[in-house]
Amino acid sequence: MRELRVSLFLIFIVILDVGCGAYYHPFHGSVSDDVRRIFIGTWGGEHVDQDGKLLRTWIQRRLEDGTYAITFVHYSDEGIHKSRQTGKWWMVGDRFYEIASSATEDPDVYEYEIVNENEIRFKSITGDYEFIDKRTQDMEDVTFT
Repeated sequence: MRELRVSLFLIFIVILDVGCGAYYHPFHGSVSDDVRRIFIGTWGGEHVDQDGKLLRTWIQRRLEDGTYAITFVHYSDEGIHKSRQTGKWWMVGDRFYEIASSATEDPDVYEYEIVNENEIRFKSITGDYEFIDKRTQDMEDVTFT
């Protein structure tokens, strides 16, 4: 009986470990390869904050291996601020996850709608933040400073 309990406990630990590890594993989940492929490439977008005082633009390259690089440009009364971030992205079901481990411990989570192969609408599950990414030219020639 003791051996059975130990075996069941070890199986539980393995299942728990695999499940927690999958949370940060790119492309884990029930999303088809065709849907995942749409997200790969170079995308750009913009967002104006609610009071209209900040315009944020970005260009992002999502790679097939689940990594990304993004450059933000913020335009405000204080001037122009440019920043760069790298991180990981993945999808589970109807949710898109993105994390820049240097900036946050928890991923940003969005519901998404594929408008067409060149436009994807994102809506944060934690707030009113919505935006549309549009496919842009290949970023291989773009340098980040």
